[in-house]
Amino acid sequence: MYPNPFVDQIHIEFAANFNTTASVLMYSLNGSVVYQKNISLYTGNNSITIDNINNLISGVYAIKIVDVKSKQTMFQSKAIKK
Repeated sequence: MYPNPFVDQIHIEFAANFNTTASVLMYSLNGSVVYQKNISLYTGNNSITIDNINNLISGVYAIKIVDVKSKQTMFQSKAIKK
């Protein structure tokens, strides 16, 4: 995941074990969802860009990518907004 800290977008690269639809979620520290987008993932390496987040205030955010069907967390990390 890069850049971290971020200004207006984040790039995530990770490998998925199967084709699926997933939800990209970004949470503030109080647990509110501040970004959500459903995406298609494919077996193997995937590259995702989270953009249109320049309106977020400076702070720490949690990012999760969750399989829509199984609710399995496929990726999670924390990012810092400058």
